[in-house]
Amino acid sequence: MEVGSNLAFTGAIKDDIYDIAEVAATLMERLKNTYADKLAARYKLEGIDDMSGLDLLTAAGKKRGCLVSGGEIDLYRIAAIVLDEFRGERLEEFPLKDPTIY
Repeated sequence: MEVGSNLAFTGAIKDDIYDIAEVAATLMERLKNTYADKLAARYKLEGIDDMSGLDLLTAAGKKRGCLVSGGEIDLYRIAAIVLDEFRGERLEEFPLKDPTIY
């Protein structure tokens, strides 16, 4: 599962094979578990300790203005942004592997 998720996070598996919102939520959850302070700072989030990956993605979407009519969060838009930032190494402070094992 972890290897498959890593492949999806990095774009090695095409985005049309899976639900990008689910993958981005999983990525947010993994980053929270390892880099909570950096993740909170990057997306200007508060109180993320008890948030799920989907909650984190939703909160980031709200902060980034990814809204559709009715004020709902466009999860696919924020998912695309998060994955694009991660793949484009704009989130290089968040390596997938634990840096303490090197």
